[in-house]
Amino acid sequence: SVASADFDILAHLTHPFYFINGKAHKNIPAHDFYGDIEKIFSVIIEKGKSLEINTSKLNSDYNMLMPSEDLIRVYRQMGGTLISLGSDAHEKENLDLGFKETKKFLKKIGFNSYVYYEKRKPLKISL
Repeated sequence: SVASADFDILAHLTHPFYFINGKAHKNIPAHDFYGDIEKIFSVIIEKGKSLEINTSKLNSDYNMLMPSEDLIRVYRQMGGTLISLGSDAHEKENLDLGFKETKKFLKKIGFNSYVYYEKRKPLKISL
C-alpha cells in the first residue's frame, strides 16, 4: 500500500489509463477513480512524498501530462507541494522533453518549485 511503501516519488499514478484507453481503446474514465486517487494524494502529502509529473506523452498523439492537469490541480488544492518531473527519455536529447511547458503550467496553478532527490533528500528548484 502507499501508506507502508518506502519511496520518495510516486510515479506513473495514471499510466495504466494510457494503456487502457489509448492502446487498448477502452473508454474507462479516470474520473471514476478520483476518490481513490484523492486518498493516495492524502497519504503522500501527509508523508511528505513527491508526485511525479510525467511529460512523455506531451508531444505525442495523446498530448497529455500524467497525471492529467485536472488531477495535478486537485493535488495542489489538497495541499500538495512536492512535484518532480520525469520524461521517460531514452535519449539524452529528450531528457527535459515538455519540461518548459509543464513548469509554466505548474507556476500558473500555484507551485513555486519542483524537486529532485539526492540521497533521498528533496532539493528544490525554483520555477
